[in-house]
Amino acid sequence: MLSIISAVGTSVFGKSDNSNPLYTGFQEFKKSNPQGIEKILQGKAFPGQDLYEQTLAILRAASDTSALRKLSAELNAIEGIHATHKNATNNKYCFLASDTADGALAARILADFCYERYGAFESKAVKVDRLQVKDPDDFRATALPYLIQVVYEQIDKAKADDDTVIINPTGGFKATIPYLTLIGMLQKVEVSYIYEFSESLITLAGLPVTLDFKRIATIADALEKCKAAQNDGVALSVLSGYLGLESGEPITSHPLWSLFEPFGDDVYVLSGLGEIALTELRSRAKKQKVWLSKQAAESYDRLKPGSVAWANYTEILNRIGDSAKRVPPYRHAYRGTSFPAFKYKGNERLFYYEHPEGYVLILALTKHISDSDYGYEFVPKSLDGYTPYREWEQA
Repeated sequence: MLSIISAVGTSVFGKSDNSNPLYTGFQEFKKSNPQGIEKILQGKAFPGQDLYEQTLAILRAASDTSALRKLSAELNAIEGIHATHKNATNNKYCFLASDTADGALAARILADFCYERYGAFESKAVKVDRLQVKDPDDFRATALPYLIQVVYEQIDKAKADDDTVIINPTGGFKATIPYLTLIGMLQKVEVSYIYEFSESLITLAGLPVTLDFKRIATIADALEKCKAAQNDGVALSVLSGYLGLESGEPITSHPLWSLFEPFGDDVYVLSGLGEIALTELRSRAKKQKVWLSKQAAESYDRLKPGSVAWANYTEILNRIGDSAKRVPPYRHAYRGTSFPAFKYKGNERLFYYEHPEGYVLILALTKHISDSDYGYEFVPKSLDGYTPYREWEQA
């Protein structure tokens, strides 16, 4: 099942053309200063309902996929994603609505249309508090942190359901694109983008980009301090102390200075990159540490990077630290040993031990080799000879 998280603009109301009745209706809606964003998103009767019905009618009347793709940048990208994954039904859609009446109405139209058109398992519009671009300081200090939080929450929900997660940043404010792209890279999820009404889908499928989280963890207190004071900022002197800088030494002299940005005279807040880094740190802290035994480490190191086996084992090792994922059918008992086995996809398996001290010890990497007797290449019988050798770092 696909879980597509889409940023939302207002292209569904047509191009800027005063001869287009839909576009002029949209402009009149904006000028009316409509109130009640939550009502627009969820109400049975709501501001802009006539425009909602008019826009849905135009989308429904699209004679084919090609015609539909010309009516909305967001739907254009979604059609491309469906085609790439050969899956256009029973998927999940989350449309990120700006904190504006027109953004909320566009998101609701898209969510309701996808539910109807594609037989969606789930299709919803989610408001991102304070998301607007009229006030750049508010966008930077408040809206961007909310956006990052909402996207991580949606990714976590989708991954918990073992969905294939795709971020679609085609619509909405262009200032959000680099942040959504970076989140996709760090979370190892696909980012798919179409420029306006082109039909060429640009896909960044889990590019191997990461941050130095070991180093970032050393300034976690500074990140948390700035997060707690995101509305007012942290004094330069206080932040310098958290970063271990000498008096008068500029923030830019610290190797991780880009995680912070000025917010007035001698006051700093988290930058967008800092928000993402802190969210990643918090997410990773929820997971148990995973240690490879020497035997498991040597087996993994012999794999060819980029091979199917390497990819499958890597995915298993990334997932196994999360206790919520160590459940059937992925976790299963195996005859002849007291240690549980873990699978994800393919024939790759591993055996592990949940240590009383709170970490997961990977005993051995093995493979399913027989459908007739469910045989594995190797099965550990006891803990003898298996000790923590190398901590697994999420790849």
